[in-house]
Amino acid sequence: MKEPEQLRVVSNQDGDTSLRLVAEPAGQVDLLEAVVSAAANPAVTKPAYVQLANKRVDLRGELAFRTDYADVHTSPSGAFPPEVIRGLHIAWIINDQVHVLTLESPDIVWDQSKERFAPIVGQLLF
Repeated sequence: MKEPEQLRVVSNQDGDTSLRLVAEPAGQVDLLEAVVSAAANPAVTKPAYVQLANKRVDLRGELAFRTDYADVHTSPSGAFPPEVIRGLHIAWIINDQVHVLTLESPDIVWDQSKERFAPIVGQLLF
């Protein structure tokens, strides 16, 4: 079986901003079901996950969903203060696979990080 994570890029500037591409078989699940489940959005299983927005978007003529969310990362030992992590992902189905492109970044650098997401989405090839 293929590994679902196809790509992971981590910022060399802050070490916490990441971009991931995941592809998993869609099976009988429609896109909205995949987006609200852990299949397309593993962050939903985290206790501090909060969905900020979820909307339908057009991605090169294909139906896609854009989800904005926030999460709070805490260190298991409590040695570091909690950190708010912002995220956004675009999910779409093509060739019977759910694809999810996710950007996560600390809230303190979120504005700079999210500016880089649209150009990357614009370069996606199907």
